[in-house]
Amino acid sequence: KGMVNYDPRTDLVRIKPKAFGLVQAFRGELDYDNLKIHSVIDSFPNATINFEKRYMTVRGVEEFDLSDSLRVHIKPDSSVITLLQNRNIKFDGTINAGNFEISGKGFTLRYDSFLIDLAQIDSVNFFVTEKNTRGHEIRRKISNSMVGTDSTAAAAGGITQKSQKSGTLFISLPDNKSGKIKLPNFPRLDASSGGVIYFDRKEVLDGVYDRSMFFVVPPFKLDSLNDADPASINFDGTFVSSGMFPPFKEKLHTQADKSLGFDHPIPEAGYQLYNGDGKMKGIISM
Repeated sequence: KGMVNYDPRTDLVRIKPKAFGLVQAFRGELDYDNLKIHSVIDSFPNATINFEKRYMTVRGVEEFDLSDSLRVHIKPDSSVITLLQNRNIKFDGTINAGNFEISGKGFTLRYDSFLIDLAQIDSVNFFVTEKNTRGHEIRRKISNSMVGTDSTAAAAGGITQKSQKSGTLFISLPDNKSGKIKLPNFPRLDASSGGVIYFDRKEVLDGVYDRSMFFVVPPFKLDSLNDADPASINFDGTFVSSGMFPPFKEKLHTQADKSLGFDHPIPEAGYQLYNGDGKMKGIISM
C-alpha cells in the first residue's frame, strides 16, 4: 500500500516516494527498518488518540521485533504501548537483546536516534548457552538477576551520584536501523545507575539470607549484547553483608551452577565478625 496513485479516468499511474525508497532499500542503497506492530484485542478499542497531547495509546500488542537482525524484541506490560511524535514509542515491559533481558518501567524508544531510554530498570537477566543431554544447544537463564539500585544499596556501594535514569540501550547507529551493516559493538547497554545482586533466593542455603546482604555493581557498560557471553562477564563491585564482615571489593561472575557469585580470599589478618572479637579466615563463597 502507498506505493502508487492510479487515476482510472486517464489510466495514469504515479509512482510515490515510498516505492522508490523500497527499491533503494532492496538494493542496499538506503537504510530502512523492519518495524511492524500488530494490535489484536476484543474487549477494547485497538487504539485511542489524544489530539490535545498528541499521542496514541495502542492496545493488544503482545510483542514485536524492533530489529530482527539485531535480535532486539519487546514485550509490553499489559500489551499496551504509547506512540509519540516522530515514531517514538513509550512502554513498560521487557526488552530482549541477544543474551540479555531488561525489564522495567518508563522505557522510551527514540526512533531517530535508534536507542531506548531506560527510566527505571527493575531487573537485568542473563542467558547462557549450554548443551542438554542430547547434545543440543539450549539457552538457560542465570538463576539470579541484577536489579536496580535503591538509595541504601547505592550508599553502601559507594555510588554517590544517582543518575536520573537507569540507563540507555543503544540498538545501533541511527543510519543502520536495518542492521545491514554488522557493527561489532551493538546493541550496547549503558547502565548509568549500576545494579544490585541479592542472595535471598531459596536455593541459597534455603533462603537464610535476606536483602541486607548484597553485591553492588557501580555504573557499567556492556557492548555486543548479541555476541557477548554472560558466562565470561565479570562485574567489579562491593559486597555488603549487614555488618557480618567489612564491605570488600570483588568480581562477580557466572559460577558452575549458573548463578552470579564470587570466591573471595580473606586477607591473612582475617575479618572481624560483626566488629567483635571473633575473626574469620579462609575463603568467602557466595
